[in-house]
Amino acid sequence: MKNRFVRFGAIFMVMLVIASMLAMPSSAYIAFNTYNYNYYGEVVVTPSGYTPEKVYYGEDLGVGEMTNAVDIYVSPQNEIYILDYYGSENIARLHIFDSNFKLLKTLTTLTANGHPYTMNLPESVVVDKYGYIYICDTGNRQVLKLDKDRSGKIIQTIGAPNSDLFTGDFKPTKVAIAKNMSLYVICAGALDGIMEFNEQGVFLRYFGAPDVQMTLADMVTLAWRRFYRALLGKDADQAFVTFVPTEFENLVVDDYGFVYAVIAAAGEENTDQLMKMNFLGNNILDPTAKSTKKISNTLSRTYGDLVRRATKSQGNIFKDVSVDEDGFITMLDTNLRKVFEYDSEGNLTFVYGAHGKQQGLFYTPVAMAKLGKKTLILDAYFGSVTVYDQTQYGRTLHEAIILYDQGLYEDAENYWIEVLKNNANCELAHIGLGKVYYQYGRYEDAINHFKIANDRFNYEDSFSLYRESVISQYFNLIMTLLVVLVVLLIIWRVFGKSILNFIKEKKQGGGNHDDTEAVE
Repeated sequence: MKNRFVRFGAIFMVMLVIASMLAMPSSAYIAFNTYNYNYYGEVVVTPSGYTPEKVYYGEDLGVGEMTNAVDIYVSPQNEIYILDYYGSENIARLHIFDSNFKLLKTLTTLTANGHPYTMNLPESVVVDKYGYIYICDTGNRQVLKLDKDRSGKIIQTIGAPNSDLFTGDFKPTKVAIAKNMSLYVICAGALDGIMEFNEQGVFLRYFGAPDVQMTLADMVTLAWRRFYRALLGKDADQAFVTFVPTEFENLVVDDYGFVYAVIAAAGEENTDQLMKMNFLGNNILDPTAKSTKKISNTLSRTYGDLVRRATKSQGNIFKDVSVDEDGFITMLDTNLRKVFEYDSEGNLTFVYGAHGKQQGLFYTPVAMAKLGKKTLILDAYFGSVTVYDQTQYGRTLHEAIILYDQGLYEDAENYWIEVLKNNANCELAHIGLGKVYYQYGRYEDAINHFKIANDRFNYEDSFSLYRESVISQYFNLIMTLLVVLVVLLIIWRVFGKSILNFIKEKKQGGGNHDDTEAVE
């Protein structure tokens, strides 16, 4: 009888262990390495900032198999839009879901002036603050504006601009909408920059043309070309390659009107793959602000994977970019199948994802979007959406940066300390604490943290103020000592000779003596 109870108890314990293992969330295991880079551009292992929460397939979403998904977007109303093609004829579909991925509507056929309209290989979808939908109907060479009632009614089309500034074929691939209703369009083959339209669809200007990307070999070729032309004339170099600006791959506009754009870069010399442009089209991401990557100018202007960037086949090819409400910038690398997140100054915060078929990995990632703090990754191979949520470590690091930016230094200090408890090698946390102590006037503590993080600029600034504070603290004592020293010098100059003579006389016997001999 006793053996039965023992056996039953053992079986019961085993069942409890199995049940607890089955009940564990899928996010407990992360099937990829997480890392960052130190000051020297070396890989440093870090805790994960994001973990896969769930994967949705087309069948789960109620739309059937998504055989060729091309874009995903989260509207200001927190509705999720997915654009895909299906069937042998590549029929375009626009799926609309609520924030919990409940299907609201699927649009396959649109209407224009009461007549059916068929999209032709559309590549991008966005939604404005009023709920109007914009689609880059790439194959039909125009941007469509749909009514906000989800009826599929086209209320406006934007085609090739009637402007002397525009030449060539109008083939819109990506579109973004600003709060002031300005429309920014990337046009395939347009090397002059992003095209800006007003709310009425009138072309205004080209915006922020990227620089020419050249390797060292390209520069040598260009120098030889100039020499060749100087000798034989300008028409003698027709066989040489012409260097042109790199095209933008994707873009997004934040609530403040800044335009973020990525360049699909792969190779050793590619820099400035991410641009944050103001109204004038100037890139305001300052390389010197990226405190953790100032070992060289090239590293400070390079985004994505720093280790593999020297090999084209393994380099970065950025497909999408997104910005959340707190200013964190996320870039999708479709070649390495990774996601790179940066703060508003361009400092790398997290890297997550990898190539594979396990949960949380990607095979052919083509687009992404931010749903609050979560990241949605659209995979064309699986026809799926992977939802990434922040880990506790990720939330702590984000909160530290946000609180500091809001001027809540005391609260930020506590979060930075918590970050360092989980990751003592986090240079960003040392820099954050250094900045907090700098604001407090605790320059000696700030110097120590900036020194650990190899942040030379802030170190020198803090050291200068520390030196001034020390001088200020002991100013009265120093001035008193100087006054005493000056008085002593004056006394010495006036009475020094007399004092020396007096001391000399004392040493020789203490004064004058009678030289007469004593008489017996």
